[in-house]
Amino acid sequence: MLSRSLGAAAVAAVVALALLPGSAIAAQDNVPTFTKDVAPIFQAKCEACHRVNSIAPMSLVTYEESRPWARSIRDRVSTRQMPPWHIDRTVGISDFRNDRSLTDADIDTIVRWVDGGAPRGNPEDMPAPVEWPDASKWYFAERFGGPPDLVVKSEPYTMPAEANDAWWKPVTETGLTEPRWVRAIELRPATTAGRRMTHHAIALSHVGDFNFNWHNAYVYADGAAPLLPRGTILKLTAWHDNTAANRANPDPDVWVGYGDRTVDEMAHAWVNVTYFTDEDYEAEVAARDANDN
Repeated sequence: MLSRSLGAAAVAAVVALALLPGSAIAAQDNVPTFTKDVAPIFQAKCEACHRVNSIAPMSLVTYEESRPWARSIRDRVSTRQMPPWHIDRTVGISDFRNDRSLTDADIDTIVRWVDGGAPRGNPEDMPAPVEWPDASKWYFAERFGGPPDLVVKSEPYTMPAEANDAWWKPVTETGLTEPRWVRAIELRPATTAGRRMTHHAIALSHVGDFNFNWHNAYVYADGAAPLLPRGTILKLTAWHDNTAANRANPDPDVWVGYGDRTVDEMAHAWVNVTYFTDEDYEAEVAARDANDN
């Protein structure tokens, strides 16, 4: 009698398992884990800022550091607030060398990880930690084969703990005594504390979801930068959303005019231009046509 009962129970269990929807079983097996699926995404797109002693408010390097922020991470990435990349993908060129945005697949992985309980996963699946450079790294060093030929340092500046923001305009001698060709210019605060209080914007497209907290430079990928023939006229338009619908607007009833401070309407259009000779221009056009074919 006992064996019959056990047999019946076993059969019932098998029947019940067979009746489970296939999608339910698949969903249990396909929940992403931090070590295997999420950590590689964080390393590629988040850790540049979200690590110890960097500029972000929390580190996302380990599971222990990331797990308490799971719900917040889901909200920020699903609404594309993070990583900060606000270029309008539907307007103009969208191929950039420094694109830090998440793909739709990346976002789906993170959302499913959080919705599935944010599991750790197998510790052996954890990728090797990224060896991040210290703040003294020059980001153009690899591209141009070494550190800058000339470093120009401005005088130190201290920001009061409680004060309005300031548009600081130091004048610094370069020390140059003869004309020089410039291949690239890199600007950076000298300290981590300086990075936390400094911002600047370079705006070469249509940024449809500007966020004051993040100022990005959008660097066209090789072969994607627009080629403009001589005589081209560039028209740049900026407008300020002073409505109550703007969550970053503290008071829509206050008139806002142009000015250098961040409490003013400080829209700037900074455009980097490389001049070609007619021969160089025609050669670049021909090279791109060849690549497209």
